[in-house]
Amino acid sequence: MAGLVATWAPMRIRALVEADREWLRELIEERWGLPVVSTSGLHDPATLAGLVAEDPDGRRVGVLTYCLGKGDMEVVTLDSLDENRGVGIALFDRAKALVTEADVRL
Repeated sequence: MAGLVATWAPMRIRALVEADREWLRELIEERWGLPVVSTSGLHDPATLAGLVAEDPDGRRVGVLTYCLGKGDMEVVTLDSLDENRGVGIALFDRAKALVTEADVRL
């Protein structure tokens, strides 16, 4: 898109932890509705494994949820809360690193 400039902000990508679950549940209900339908079935992303992006102040700016199958990882949701800052790319890149470490397919 002409005129769109991405500003890459520093951020930390970490594993989703139990303390994130209520925030994630509210986010998913607002943005996606429940259940979320994917190629592997119906999911409640708030119960899945995931990755959280945080800005330098510790504010959550994105989340990726996934499920692991036999030999693969399926990304179920990907949400950027800070558009045009590279949040989605950073989360997806970390997911790609996880599948490489686990020797599974994304």
